[in-house]
Amino acid sequence: MNKKNIKGVHAILLTPDKKVILQEKTLDYKPNPGRISMFGGGAELNEMPLDVLRRELVEELDLELGDDDFEELGIYYKNNELDEADYGVKIYVAKNIVPEDLKLSEGERIIVDIPEIIIQNEKLTRITKLALEDLLKLI
Repeated sequence: MNKKNIKGVHAILLTPDKKVILQEKTLDYKPNPGRISMFGGGAELNEMPLDVLRRELVEELDLELGDDDFEELGIYYKNNELDEADYGVKIYVAKNIVPEDLKLSEGERIIVDIPEIIIQNEKLTRITKLALEDLLKLI
């Protein structure tokens, strides 16, 4: 996956009652130590976007989803000055996720709240905030 320098795939998870599920990174995680972000990660050679996302969600949360469980939200671009990175990230939304079923294996903690509240958190990464702003227009 390297279309127009897209190297990452992330997801905003939504509960059945439309609360957002995100993660707080550990203080030693780079980039964005201690920040709140989406789940997901980088693509390996020739890996398709949804393959990346499914793999990352299993690794990070022990969450197995199929391609039909995702809706594409958009592509967002990081830059070195603001994000300590310079590439595009494809972002999806996965609905009807039950937080109690998740087993966090990366990150400090899982955060669950309504989008109107979580979007005000100053610890959100820039890309996560942009994606949440777009999500709020749709739900």
